[in-house]
Amino acid sequence: MSQSPADPLAQLWAKSRDNGDAWMPLRCHLADAAGTAAELWESWLPGQAKAIIEDSVKDRELAKKLAVFLTAVHDVGKASAYFQEKVPQLAQRVSMSGMHIPDLGPEKYLAPHATLGAFVLRDWLIDRWGFSIFGAEELAVVVGGHHGVYPGLERGEDIEDALARENSPWFEARNKALEEASICAGLDEDAWKTLAAGRLSQAAQLVLTAFVIVSDWIASNEDYFLYPEDEEEPDPQATVLADSSPRHRVSNALEALSLPGPWRTQPAPDPAGASEDAAIAQFFRDRFGFPREATPRPMQADAVRAAEDLEGPGLIIIEAPTGEGKTEAALAAAETLARRFNSGGVMVALPTCATSDGIFSRVLRWLESAVPAGQRASMALTHSRAGLNDDYQSLFARPGRPDPFSGVRGVWGDQDNHHTQKAAIEAHHWLRGRKTAALANFTVGTIDQFLMCALKSKHVMLRHLGLASKVVVLDEIHAADYYMQVYLHRALEWCGAHGVPVIACSATLPPIQRAALLESYRRGRCVAQGMTRSKIKKLPSLQETSLAFPLICTVSDAEMRRYTPAASGRCSRTTLEIIGDDVDALAERILSEIHDGGCVAIIRNTVKRACELYERLVADPRLGEDNVRLLHSRFIASDRRVLERQLLDKLGPKGDRPERLVVVATQVIEQSLDIDVDLMVSDLAPIDLLVQRIGRLHRHNRDNRPAGLQEARLLITGMSNPGNWSAPPEIDRGSCAIYGESTLLRTLATLNALIFSRSTPVLRSPEDVPTLVAMTYAEILGDVPSPTSAWSDPMVIADENMHIEKAKKEQKARAFLAPAPTKTAVWGWNEIGTAEEVRGQAQVRDIQDSIEVIVIREGEQGSTCLEWIDQYGGRPVDSMGGIPRGLALALARCTVSLPSAPFRNGDRLDRLICELENSTPESWSMNPWLRGMLAMPINERGVFEWDNLTFQYDRKLGLEVGKCD
Repeated sequence: MSQSPADPLAQLWAKSRDNGDAWMPLRCHLADAAGTAAELWESWLPGQAKAIIEDSVKDRELAKKLAVFLTAVHDVGKASAYFQEKVPQLAQRVSMSGMHIPDLGPEKYLAPHATLGAFVLRDWLIDRWGFSIFGAEELAVVVGGHHGVYPGLERGEDIEDALARENSPWFEARNKALEEASICAGLDEDAWKTLAAGRLSQAAQLVLTAFVIVSDWIASNEDYFLYPEDEEEPDPQATVLADSSPRHRVSNALEALSLPGPWRTQPAPDPAGASEDAAIAQFFRDRFGFPREATPRPMQADAVRAAEDLEGPGLIIIEAPTGEGKTEAALAAAETLARRFNSGGVMVALPTCATSDGIFSRVLRWLESAVPAGQRASMALTHSRAGLNDDYQSLFARPGRPDPFSGVRGVWGDQDNHHTQKAAIEAHHWLRGRKTAALANFTVGTIDQFLMCALKSKHVMLRHLGLASKVVVLDEIHAADYYMQVYLHRALEWCGAHGVPVIACSATLPPIQRAALLESYRRGRCVAQGMTRSKIKKLPSLQETSLAFPLICTVSDAEMRRYTPAASGRCSRTTLEIIGDDVDALAERILSEIHDGGCVAIIRNTVKRACELYERLVADPRLGEDNVRLLHSRFIASDRRVLERQLLDKLGPKGDRPERLVVVATQVIEQSLDIDVDLMVSDLAPIDLLVQRIGRLHRHNRDNRPAGLQEARLLITGMSNPGNWSAPPEIDRGSCAIYGESTLLRTLATLNALIFSRSTPVLRSPEDVPTLVAMTYAEILGDVPSPTSAWSDPMVIADENMHIEKAKKEQKARAFLAPAPTKTAVWGWNEIGTAEEVRGQAQVRDIQDSIEVIVIREGEQGSTCLEWIDQYGGRPVDSMGGIPRGLALALARCTVSLPSAPFRNGDRLDRLICELENSTPESWSMNPWLRGMLAMPINERGVFEWDNLTFQYDRKLGLEVGKCD
């Protein structure tokens, strides 16, 4: 038997290439990772995230040392025969040095290095430093999860059997790595005694794991950390782990990576002898460009006061009418909270991609003054179509840099010297990835990105680190359905546990939902304060049922607070009328309403209903095609953007208003477009959405509205027996499928009781809104007055069905729900079946399986870009020599989602995907914008036929799916 090596770590490798011809020593990689962690802790990790770890170990410097140590030992499991045998050439050299590698066979897969390292660390902490089993497991699980999934404790038996097959030099190697890492991190005997006597919270475990992952990913990047043999001047300390002094490799790598540091907020508004009101008013003028004499609305000022009054990190819920400036209030409050709690940035989350795109430019403008001069900050747009947003694209490149995808761009000043007079916002290349975007200083995206911190998924801990570093702003919070609410409440619990300040905004939040949100956040704060779940359950309920409007509620470490700002004076009066659902009759009504001119919006709940009415209207010679527009979700992205721009040009705040225009649309104009119409027609929808739709009616002050349309009116359709309250109507089935029959009946019953009972059925905003919403969404059906006794049984049946459906959705959501915060280690915390995750079953929205396709033209010239696409129309879309970036972006903007209805049964969707894969140019797989996308080739008539289905695309109608004749 060969002699045990004097230095058992010396011959072990961590990474290799070229079948082992080049390799990174294990000690070198651990030193790189530890040095990276030490530097990132000082220059990149926000104080809010550090505080989570500091609160657990009760010492600021000890928190850093622990983070560096855990990073330094993250790959200690690679000091095992089970890892070293993976490259035969390197395994042979290791074996010849005296590190015997047994014949492992299939058992080698039972001991992945992350899991093995976790159990090795656990035992070392117990044996070497006297940790309790619980305390040791709380630290060891961080190492076990550094590849994105926490292993289950049951894996310990496999690891024990695996280690029993190794000879003593392997034990010596791992022990040496642990001891050297302890010295490298600066952990002496007293420090270990302190750590052994304490416990590490789950929040700290998640944040530490993510921090280790970030440090490891950077240290593993060969663009920044060369293999020693590739360096022209090797760093003599590169392979010395037991040394905490700076290493040139680390400083050079991090300088090249150039990650922006945390957001450093500006000082609090200084009254300078003036009143608090004056200071707040100046704050809003500085941040949002208010005129010199303008003052914020009472709600906006109280939002800042609420942020200043919080005893600790908390949840602030802002409820105010549409158009009251909730966005500005939330951003101002977010900056206040960030300053108070040392947050490194802000996350802004909205219901849809369209609303996210709409707010992105507003957040960017706010950052012009919120980010101090001379500071860099990173920004990411986090939704599936982020790359198609021009404002976001503008942050990608910096003039003079050879790689347009890796630069910094100052958005308001000297772009070559962003450290002098102006701040610079950048879409940093390393912070644009699917899993790293959450770590940017400022993120704007859909609420899905927030909810995913409550979803069992690989690398979910990175999302927790992103949250733990920010203030979170959730707009239109009421839009979450039953399925999404399961994730919403769990995510809020974790925000409370992390101490993440959260601001939630809504114009139509039912009191029962408000109370539930407050309760969820408070549960997390209680866990952070060391309370057990049983004690938390005994706390008095936060049943906040106020109908004040505007209203601001907060909850933090102490009791809930309530602010009731004075009304701003803005008000609206909208007359309601219920009309029939016959398409011809509706068309005639519209024509009569705009006989003398006017602009009308008609919102239909389904694409089918919208297209049906549109075709009826354009066919009428009294109106004509030029005076009608159709907008729904099944236009390719570029066409939809053109249509939206046309509507804004005509109906926006500064629009060139036409004499007559009818817009037929689905819910896509509900929130994201700032348009103003003279008359609105809407399918029956839940009361909160009707209020949102009314927000587009007489939205801007105009003195030239046509006669007959000078008063705001909403015509409600989508049901039989209009205006007959003796019995419930038959509601359009498509609407019921989307919103639920119970909610729609409740809406009608509430409108009857509160609005149609008046001599003139006028909905007054904001006065009527909170009562309408509260009654519609009352927890007990008996609190919703039935118009007549004939409504009772149908409403009871619909309500029972709603509760059944709600229970099904909640149960389905819990299948992939991350555990609530507790006081244990996070072993097995996010384990999930890999196949299920790949198929997309783990998701935060309960949506039918569907796919997105890129529409291309198939003709005699082969596959080409659609001919009307600017600059690239008619260009070939397949080139093995590579597709130019501009063409790739143009193609990406030809994306459209297919409806889910034709694919609900059997394997039809899978078969269509196979068919489209065969039609997709092979060269797309090499392009970052097109990789993974599917092409749908349409012929000269705009048709793609498959399996007795026709998919037809028309620039005016969008995508229509039907059966072949």
